[in-house]
Amino acid sequence: SDEAAAAEDGSGGGNGSGEQLRLRLGGRAYRMDRQVSGEVGADIWASAIAMAEYLEQNYGVRADASAGGEQTSTALEGLRVLELGAGIGFVSQVLWDLGADVVATDKANMLPLLQANIELHRGAADASEPAGVSGEGGSGGGSGGDEGAGSGHHGLVAVEFDWSQTPPDELLNRRPYDMIICADCIYAQSSVEPLLQSLMALCTEGTQVLLSNELRTPLDTFLAAAVSTFSVTNHGIRDVDAPAGARSVSMMTAVLRG
Repeated sequence: SDEAAAAEDGSGGGNGSGEQLRLRLGGRAYRMDRQVSGEVGADIWASAIAMAEYLEQNYGVRADASAGGEQTSTALEGLRVLELGAGIGFVSQVLWDLGADVVATDKANMLPLLQANIELHRGAADASEPAGVSGEGGSGGGSGGDEGAGSGHHGLVAVEFDWSQTPPDELLNRRPYDMIICADCIYAQSSVEPLLQSLMALCTEGTQVLLSNELRTPLDTFLAAAVSTFSVTNHGIRDVDAPAGARSVSMMTAVLRG
């Protein structure tokens, strides 16, 4: 369906030792450089596909016969969204295409690839303005970069942040966030406590945390530890065939308890 991410044929280009991956979702094209070996984050994993499909199904383009066909959803327009561990940037690009003002974060060694893919996507949007893309994200970006000036513009920028560390003022000063996105952030027992600490620092009342994660023992540990601070809603399990491999992925939302 149009709400399932589908890989397109063709690769090439990329950043030297990588290759280029092409996907379609909601009638929109995505083209990203990826590193096929080395950095764990430099690929598209099943949890990112599941998250993107969830966002498209809940906030994406809807057919409206009375309006003459598909209409772009504005469900995320004006919302401030932070993604932790954004990897090569696929989910953040989807969020931006759906109207959100997006800050994509990852560790320093991932930032050049993340930033390059953001610039690639924004350039393609400016050139073609496909359905669901405003093309008004502005120029610049990067850590501390211009998010797009002027009324009606929404940003898509990359900021360095290793969520196993204390969040920097650059991110804390951007609060409140309407959404925080975590796609496959819970991969080891050692990741549970740092992620919880970062979420507690970055969330405010009303922030919705969207989590997609492969079914691993650390996920159970995370949920058991989170329940005292967050109210968690389970949205079921998705079986996803991703470029990095087929996996079962759990989808959840969490909000701070009052």
